[in-house]
Amino acid sequence: MLLLQEGGLTRLVSFILYLLCRLALSLPATASGSSECYSSTGVAQFCQPDAFPDIVMSPILSVSANSECGVNGLDRFRAFGRNGAIALGICDSNANHQLLASHLTSSGNRRWQSKTLANASVPVVLSLQLSRALLVTSLSIGFTFTSPARMRVALLSAGTNTSRTVAEYARDCSAIAGTTPCTNLSSDVLSITLQLANLTVLATSSGESERQDIRDRFLAQRVDIIMDQVGYPAALSPSGSLAEWIYYAIDDIAMSAACDCSGHAANCSLQSAECQCQHATQGAACTQCLASYSGLPWRQAIPGNASGCVDADECARTPLQALPQLLVPHQ
Repeated sequence: MLLLQEGGLTRLVSFILYLLCRLALSLPATASGSSECYSSTGVAQFCQPDAFPDIVMSPILSVSANSECGVNGLDRFRAFGRNGAIALGICDSNANHQLLASHLTSSGNRRWQSKTLANASVPVVLSLQLSRALLVTSLSIGFTFTSPARMRVALLSAGTNTSRTVAEYARDCSAIAGTTPCTNLSSDVLSITLQLANLTVLATSSGESERQDIRDRFLAQRVDIIMDQVGYPAALSPSGSLAEWIYYAIDDIAMSAACDCSGHAANCSLQSAECQCQHATQGAACTQCLASYSGLPWRQAIPGNASGCVDADECARTPLQALPQLLVPHQ
């Protein structure tokens, strides 16, 4: 009787309904309609953008090298002409005679070449810089006359100078000591393709360590192609002079990559590499809750648990008579 007289029962019911409301909001959220981020019944679920097939000529990537033919002086080199005969080539300050790294991202003469080097063991690095860290899924490289005698591919994360070598190639891998798998590369190989991040595993694996390993290894903002030793075309005569053949040359490159949206988006802009966030999240990689959806701490979505953000004040501001409605799947 005392509870009824003092309104205590009303307050108790309100408090219980408030707790039930918060419990309901912690369950998988729903939304009207459906997409890859929601089931057919509107329940939020893990989602991941597909990889862009080739981002080399997109605005989110730029290419540079620490050695370019024709920059800072005259370069002479030997090359095979159209009829297969060996010819003398030159690079100089004339823009039409230069073979720059930026050519690899153009629709015209897609060829980069280093300067003619002092010896075959001078390393040269070709760097693919991304505007934002992406999950690199594959990389293909086409060589002009022959592949390097030794080369590595390394990924760098945003804001760090620490690289992770993900592939190594050499004429003779038995002479190389290291933990990265090495692939033998003969002089007549003119292209290679690496398969890197597996998005299927990321979207289906129930093991957090396996998913995190993919992110740790393949989420990168820069890809370095490190050529450690010049390789010579197999067609060259062993008795001929090799001095003007000491350079690296690439005439085709392709890279596929996907946005990492923390499991909260199925689409991403090729123009900006920013995710189109769902589940009441925001940010380039959907790593924050919307301002009014901080009822629970932000969490990364995983297969089986979307961990969407929830309205921070929905339960507190909803009139008592409307609270029971929130116990059904919420928007």
